[in-house]
Amino acid sequence: MPNRQPSDPQPLIHSAMKLFEFLPDVCFFVKNLRSEFVHANPPFVEMLGARRLEDILGKTDYDFSPRELAHHFVRDDRQVMRSGKPMASRVELVPNADRSISWHVTTKVPLWNERGDVIGLAGYTRDLTRATVTAGRYRDMAVVIEHLDRHFPESITVRQLASLAHLSVSQFERRFKALFQVTPMRYLIRLRLNKACQMLATSSTKITEVAVQCGFYDHSHFIRQFTATFGLSPSEHRKQHQ
Repeated sequence: MPNRQPSDPQPLIHSAMKLFEFLPDVCFFVKNLRSEFVHANPPFVEMLGARRLEDILGKTDYDFSPRELAHHFVRDDRQVMRSGKPMASRVELVPNADRSISWHVTTKVPLWNERGDVIGLAGYTRDLTRATVTAGRYRDMAVVIEHLDRHFPESITVRQLASLAHLSVSQFERRFKALFQVTPMRYLIRLRLNKACQMLATSSTKITEVAVQCGFYDHSHFIRQFTATFGLSPSEHRKQHQ
């Protein structure tokens, strides 16, 4: 990243922030060159599990998100600030206040000072299931996403999902991966892991039973998938969040 002196982006986004106060389903944030939060609207503060804006100022994603997800967010921040180019409509996993994790559509743009130096970035993220109502790119897949969300513990095949989308299996797989950057089955695994995260953080259900209720019938497979995705084991996740 270029060696530039950070300055305060606050004056540049003060007026814009007023607009986002009237968009409750949009989570807006501003970061400095160190990826520290310097501003956010109330929905974003709430999504992080904080009560006030002051509770997140000067902190980073590592203070609120699983390590692997935080690393992903900060890596994208650096790319945007280094290149000076926006990152538009990235589909990614984002933690929620209730310790679950859901798919969001995120956009980030660089912020510049009067000398033309990048001094931070501004961004917003929206829950994908809400975004599908207005986002034409994802509207065709809305019925598939809703079906997966309702039936994730069950045995689901790509052929079933393709039928819901009125596409052939090959067409469905290509279109799904183009939209979400993962295969349909990988999306399903992530969804099951997200539900497991929420159960581990909010209940005392045994880890073996959490695995079964979330669609994993092989306990060791569940442990491996969870640890590889979030960088900590299910038991460590439970200790961290309870």
